[in-house]
Amino acid sequence: MTQNQPKIVVESRPQRWLRFGIGAALAGLAAVIVWLAWPRNRPVEPAGSSQLDLVALKQVDPNRMMGREQSPVPAQVEGPHALAVDSANRIYVGGDSAIAVLEPDGRLLRRLPVEQAVSCLAVGKGGDIVVGYRDRIVVLGADGIVKSGWAPPGSNAVLTSVAVAGEDIFVADAGQRLVWRFGLDGRVQGRIGAKDPARDISGFIVPSPYFDLAIGPDGALWVVDPGRHQLTRYSPEGDPISSWQREGEDIEGFSGCCNPSHIAIRADGSFVTSEKGLVRIKIYAATGALVGVLAKPDHFAAETRGIDLAVDGNGRILALDPDKAVILVFKTGGR
Repeated sequence: MTQNQPKIVVESRPQRWLRFGIGAALAGLAAVIVWLAWPRNRPVEPAGSSQLDLVALKQVDPNRMMGREQSPVPAQVEGPHALAVDSANRIYVGGDSAIAVLEPDGRLLRRLPVEQAVSCLAVGKGGDIVVGYRDRIVVLGADGIVKSGWAPPGSNAVLTSVAVAGEDIFVADAGQRLVWRFGLDGRVQGRIGAKDPARDISGFIVPSPYFDLAIGPDGALWVVDPGRHQLTRYSPEGDPISSWQREGEDIEGFSGCCNPSHIAIRADGSFVTSEKGLVRIKIYAATGALVGVLAKPDHFAAETRGIDLAVDGNGRILALDPDKAVILVFKTGGR
């Protein structure tokens, strides 16, 4: 026998029976202890009660509902995932292999081929289309011709949202859990939300690839911290200015691991939000108080994920339903 060979122990039959008997006795004693300790008045959960709770959570008080839904608009691309509008209220839908450009009434204006599935979209004031793929940004002219492109630093980027503000392009990176600030030429101007104990910044909590941002009418950058169910306003330099948080399964809050999944900001500074899990579209005031509900869970297929949002210059709220491949259109206020 070498030193590396295991030592073999041979037990006699009486020894094996003795060891078995001791083990059985201990197991029986443990069962008796558990039985004695179990509360006699503990209610038994009926089968299907979790489904009943979920059904209750899906209900929305009719007094909370608001807005008027108009006819949906076909997305006009395969695998629609990203939504944006331009200053002329044209609608842009990014899909697996193309971007559809639609007139405000939904008529197809043109379809621009892209090199891979579009993750996120934004349109600059000059008409350039900023396209986010999984790990790369590309800027297209209005004709679809590539003008520039770059990859963010790092090796595990997962780009989920993009917005243009003046000379800045802000990109949410769920893989590296931060927001990039790029110049129009692709040069890094800053990183927002990275952990920085000296500035009391704990970093974003991003459990899944739903990590959104938007530019308000005043030019302010708002970023969703999905794991905290929080929206935070940042300066262009990355300093947090203000925030609001709503956590909970009731209609006032955001539930699950990471919500809201998408946001858009209206001209009055109020927020439109969409959620996954309990799929809902809601409006919150600029202060974070719930204003009302545009769409409740039974409006969508059970597994719907990633309802991207946009608000056009006429105040219409657009919501991309990727499961049905349509754009839902809502109006609030006067006719």
